Amino acid sequence: MSSPPKPILLFTGGYTSSLFTLAFDPAAGTLTKVHETTSAGEAPTWLVFSEDHKYLYVVDEWAGAPGGRFNEGSKAARDGTPAIHSFVVHADGSLEKQNSVPSYGDSGCHAVLTQDQPPYLLAANYHGQTVASIPILADGTLDPNVDRHQVINFDGHGKAGSHPTRQDKDHPHAVELDPTGRWVIVPDLGTDELKLVSVGEGQLAVVGVERLADGDGPRHVLWATSGDSQALVYIINELANSVSLYAFDEHKEAGATPQLRAVQTNVSILPPVPHSHQPDFSAWHAAELKLSPDHKLYLSNRAEGHAPLRGTKAGPADVIAQFDLDPATGQILVDSRKLHPSGGRAARHFSLSSESLAGVDGDFVAVALHDSDELVIFERKGWTVAARIEGVGRPACVLWA
Repeated sequence: MSSPPKPILLFTGGYTSSLFTLAFDPAAGTLTKVHETTSAGEAPTWLVFSEDHKYLYVVDEWAGAPGGRFNEGSKAARDGTPAIHSFVVHADGSLEKQNSVPSYGDSGCHAVLTQDQPPYLLAANYHGQTVASIPILADGTLDPNVDRHQVINFDGHGKAGSHPTRQDKDHPHAVELDPTGRWVIVPDLGTDELKLVSVGEGQLAVVGVERLADGDGPRHVLWATSGDSQALVYIINELANSVSLYAFDEHKEAGATPQLRAVQTNVSILPPVPHSHQPDFSAWHAAELKLSPDHKLYLSNRAEGHAPLRGTKAGPADVIAQFDLDPATGQILVDSRKLHPSGGRAARHFSLSSESLAGVDGDFVAVALHDSDELVIFERKGWTVAARIEGVGRPACVLWA
C-alpha cells in the first residue's frame, strides 16, 4: 500500500511578529499551522526564497518604528537596526535564523535576489526612498560587512504625483529583476515612474526613467516574454487600480540604454460599481499581480483603507481580476476579464502553486488577507475554496515551498 502524499508547505508573514509554516492537505481540504517563528522583527511582511528554496529572506517593514506602529518608521532602519533576516529552511518546514542586516531605509516592502553566484539581495524601502544591495554569502547568510553594501537614495529624484497623501515624495515600492539578470525596474508609487536600473555583481546604477500617467501609483511589476520573444513588463498601478503593459527594448549597441515602450495602459481591474456602502472607488487600491503558465494574468484589489491591525473580516470580500493574454504578443485581452472573490478582506499578496519547487500536485492560488487575518487557498481553474485558516499574523505575503 502506497503511503499518503505529504502535505504541501507554505510560508507566510505579516503584521505581527510571527512567521508561520502551514501544511496544506488538498485531499482533506485542510490548512494547519505546523511551525511559528518569532525572530523576524515586528512586521515580517515580505518573504523571498533562495533559488533552491534552502534559505528564506524576510524583510521587517516596521524595523525601528516606535511601538511598531503602521507606516511610522524611524531612522533606525538605515542607521543599523536589523531589518532583513536570513533563515535556513529545514525539511519539516521549521526555520532557523542565521543573521540579520539593516535595510537602509524605513518601511522595507519588497526584495529580490540577483542571479549572481552567490547572489545579492536587493531591497526596496518605501518611506526610506532607497534601494539597497546586500551580498549573500555561500552559506546563505547576509554579508555583515557594511562596506560591501550599496544604497541608492531616490530622495528628491522624481516629481511627486497628484495624490494628496500617497504621492508626497519618491516611494520605491518594489525591485524586480528581468529574466536575463541584467536589469531591474523599481516602480515608484510616489512619482509615477518606473526607474530602470542596471545590475552587475550587486552594483546598481540608474540608467533611465519612464514616466507613467499622473496618479497611476505603480506598485509592482512582472517581467515576462511573449511568444515572439519580446521582453514584456506588466505593471499594477495601485492608485489607478489598473494594469499596464510595456515592451522592453534592449538595444544591442554597446552602451545603449534599453527603452520601455507603452503597449497597453491603464486597463481597469475594478468591478462595474463599488461596494454598496461606498460612494465611489476612492478607497480602492490594487496590490499584486501574477502570471500563470497558461497565459492568464491575475491581479488583486483592496476595497477599504489600508489598516492591517484594525481591519476586520466584516463586509464584502475583495476581488481578484483575471485576464487572458495573447500567447504570441502577451497583450491583455480586455474583454476576457473575470472577477473572482478573494475569500476575504485586503488581498495584499497571493501566489500560485506553479511557483513551488516541491512538485505541488494541483493548481492552486494562496491568498494572504491581512484585514481578515486569514489565508485562503483556491483551486485555480474553478476558483473554488480548497482550504482556509484564520489567525495567521495578519498575513501580507505567502510563498509555496
